[in-house]
Amino acid sequence: RPEKELQGVLRWLRRRLDVVRSCLIRLKGLFADRFADCAVTILAFSACLGVFPVLPKLREIAAPYLRYLPAPIGFSSRYPNGGGANPENQHKVGTDPPSRHP
Repeated sequence: RPEKELQGVLRWLRRRLDVVRSCLIRLKGLFADRFADCAVTILAFSACLGVFPVLPKLREIAAPYLRYLPAPIGFSSRYPNGGGANPENQHKVGTDPPSRHP
């Protein structure tokens, strides 16, 4: 079972890294003059700003845009309509229907 747990951890980590990378790309666009020479990595942004850890500093810089940026930098949900699930695929609320097989 450890191999399945490892796959789950790697998936979770990849999703987190994708969100951080997305934030860095957005910040680079919003503050093009400040981050023009920065690669889209935590280390590059840390070097550009001369601080470590860098995420709190990025949050401070991006204060006017926090509600539009996803966590861990901003406060926006990854899912703008409030949930990641497609409502058409959700089960109806209530008791289970009777079984077809006795």
